[in-house]
Amino acid sequence: MNRRKFLKTTALATGAFAGFSLGAQEDALKINLSIGAAAAEPVPVDYLGFSCETVQLADPTYFSADNQGLVSLFKTLAPKGVLRLGGNSSEFCWWKTSPTAQPPELPASARRDENNWMPRSLTAIEPVAVDRLAEFLQVTGWNAIYGLNLGSGTPERDAEEAAYVAKKIGQPPHLFSDRK
Repeated sequence: MNRRKFLKTTALATGAFAGFSLGAQEDALKINLSIGAAAAEPVPVDYLGFSCETVQLADPTYFSADNQGLVSLFKTLAPKGVLRLGGNSSEFCWWKTSPTAQPPELPASARRDENNWMPRSLTAIEPVAVDRLAEFLQVTGWNAIYGLNLGSGTPERDAEEAAYVAKKIGQPPHLFSDRK
């Protein structure tokens, strides 16, 4: 596709996504675009990322190879990418490895004034959620950045969770291998 046709198609697609059509105005539209020298480094194939709150792991069926709708969406978004699990909910999640495990104390940020939007309770993340996350990443071809609870967690619990996540998810062999 030549550059002029590509730009025209892109302008039409952009207009469609913005909720309007260029239609009859198409001929009057003039676009000037200067393309500089090629980038020194190509954009990595896994450059695209998607971020979700850690609390989503409370439902182990969500990031699961069995969740075909989500698997399909991720594969459609990009053949490889990086899923970040973290965010504001991290300090309200805790690693629960047994039915008798007790949650940490609720963080001070949850006990502030009535207008505070932060959660008022803790959410357990169990190993089965990480197991299924690993399967999800395997079938989608994506990698993950996994956030830990450094707000109200303990060093021992965080170390145990990090070791489990590293064992299950690990570092894929292709991660950064194609970069100089």
